[in-house]
Amino acid sequence: MSRIKSLGLMLLCLGLWVGCAPAQAGSEIIARSGGYRLTEQDIQHGIMFAEVQAGVDFSDDDADSLREDFIAWFNSDPATAAESFAGVTNNYLRNRTKFSQTDLAIMRYNYWAVLAKKSETFHDFKTEPWSRLILQLNPVLVRSHGMIITQRDVDWLFNSQDFIAQIAGVEPPSQEDRDRYARRLASRFSSMSDQERENLRRSQSRLAAVHMCMDGTVRTKAAMVAYIRDNVQSTDDLARVARQIEDDSQYQAKYNVASKTEKLNAIGRTIQITRETSAINDAVRRSLSNSQVPQRAYPGGSPY
Repeated sequence: MSRIKSLGLMLLCLGLWVGCAPAQAGSEIIARSGGYRLTEQDIQHGIMFAEVQAGVDFSDDDADSLREDFIAWFNSDPATAAESFAGVTNNYLRNRTKFSQTDLAIMRYNYWAVLAKKSETFHDFKTEPWSRLILQLNPVLVRSHGMIITQRDVDWLFNSQDFIAQIAGVEPPSQEDRDRYARRLASRFSSMSDQERENLRRSQSRLAAVHMCMDGTVRTKAAMVAYIRDNVQSTDDLARVARQIEDDSQYQAKYNVASKTEKLNAIGRTIQITRETSAINDAVRRSLSNSQVPQRAYPGGSPY
């Protein structure tokens, strides 16, 4: 099997629908080689994508360094670089005006799932300029059982417990607890249940579901808060309750069903408000459709 053109080919196989704004035709050309061209938009999309996979916003120095790596990569292998940048735009960054937390979680989950499937795929990923900062800022802790678990997966798992602790009024896990969990993860990963491993791999999307559910309706939030406060008496209860809240916040879980009537009433109010403000909404939509993605800025602020 020939060496996979890792990012471009993987993205084309994934066929994901999440992304940002459409490509703009007049992006500045940075380099040309062999009939291919590298644009400023390619570079900005590459930086944005790498930030999503790293789970953090890059510093200016990191972004500038990655930019130089992209240009060097293009000059040395323009065909592979052009295909990879096209994959980023076509499969992740097209036909959307903003990222939601769920969008980001799906993007990360599917990308790392592809990397975990075959050793040669992960090896190829490590030869690309995208990987340097991604692995530096979001190191792989476990690659086993057809999964890759990164530091950010562990962070989101504990961020969920921090959120529950804040509501319950108890002490959250300490940094020492987080570090100990990360250090021991590789040695105990095989002994974890399939559900535990999958919960960890999906920690970002599970946390996003909790926040979406909590922000849904007054009744939903009250039910969730009541459950948390009734079932968390100490830090020792956080992991168990956090996983239960995550489970209950998934699609068609009990909180969504319990608040159906309230949601229908809210829809009716929204329709009336929308009718009264249609002219403003139309103007906003026209403005958004004509706007470009700010460089290295996510619409609505940082996603992390």
